[in-house]
Amino acid sequence: MKRYAVHYLHGTSNAVIVLQYPSLETSSLVIVAPLVDADNLPEIAPITPILDYEGKRWMVLTYRLAAIAESDLGEMVTSFEDEDYVFQRAISRLFYGN
Repeated sequence: MKRYAVHYLHGTSNAVIVLQYPSLETSSLVIVAPLVDADNLPEIAPITPILDYEGKRWMVLTYRLAAIAESDLGEMVTSFEDEDYVFQRAISRLFYGN
């Protein structure tokens, strides 16, 4: 499993991004955040980063983190591993306020 990889959930059009650190794979669960169309909700900077992929703008809903079964993840669509700082900042603000 790749951190910051985007997957659609099996049998749905719902996308998620993996936020869990790879070496923490201690169970069949993985921590993800949902991705939604960035035009559908107001942005809460920096908690809801906006990602661009092939003309699509996704908003990462870090405040809706969830542990899901890894088997629910479909094939990887893309990865945003180059955006590490964006996710660290979002999670830091969410949990620590800074």
